[in-house]
Amino acid sequence: MQERQRLAEQKVKERRRQEREERRRLRKKQQQHNSDEEELFAKKIAMEERKLLEAQRKLESIRLLDELFERVKVNPPNHPPVPPYSQALPTAAAIVADKMLQQKRRCMRG
Repeated sequence: MQERQRLAEQKVKERRRQEREERRRLRKKQQQHNSDEEELFAKKIAMEERKLLEAQRKLESIRLLDELFERVKVNPPNHPPVPPYSQALPTAAAIVADKMLQQKRRCMRG
């Protein structure tokens, strides 16, 4: 009788141990899943921040180009001509400004 009771208690202890281990595995799995989700969200946020930065840079470029076009706009006939910007700008910027000016003039003629 005592042997049966001892075996029954061992089975109960073993079942409880297995349940604890299963709960521990499930918690660990859930923590890993949460960690993976956090990493995914962090990557998505970083990607969106890069997109925003790129959009802001493009917008700034458009604003700068708009300002440049305003500066190189052809003056009305009774105003003195605007000096070439290539004299005032660095070499690469002067080339870009000259090309934009030529393109703008072609657009105004056509």
